[in-house]
Amino acid sequence: MKRRAERPSLWLLFVGLLMIGLGIYVWLHPAEAILVLGLYFGVAFLMSGSAFLISFFSGTSSWNLAQGILEIILGILFVLDIGVTLVSIPIILAFWGLFIGVLGLTAAYHLFVMGAPQWIWTALSGLLGILFCFLVILNPFAGLLTATMLIGIYLLLYGILSLVEYFSGR
Repeated sequence: MKRRAERPSLWLLFVGLLMIGLGIYVWLHPAEAILVLGLYFGVAFLMSGSAFLISFFSGTSSWNLAQGILEIILGILFVLDIGVTLVSIPIILAFWGLFIGVLGLTAAYHLFVMGAPQWIWTALSGLLGILFCFLVILNPFAGLLTATMLIGIYLLLYGILSLVEYFSGR
């Protein structure tokens, strides 16, 4: 017996717009973004993690609980120690991308089984996270500016795919 797919949460729209805005900012102001990247990401992760927790407590997938907790922990880490964060941000974000990518692929599989049309966009978002992870890990000496540009691309694409997923499931 197939379960019926839920309509995408309004929080997915919020997260998509937030990530697009952050991605565009990072691309337009890479030098400034490097100096305050930890704080920006900390606030974004705190907001995004809170949105996923609210989504979980309103009855959606338990994967939202896992993603919400991870993003809140990253947000606190990024805000509390900017110096350490700037040194470690490429690797931390690579593992975040891997985790979110695996969650995305798992969610895409469940959406596929339920017959939801947005499964393909969820799968692409998951694959993008995994690709981002390996690009950063394979080239850790590329410098913070290069990592910042990769992060901007990833955030922009993550946000766009979140919006496509939101609107395709409506």
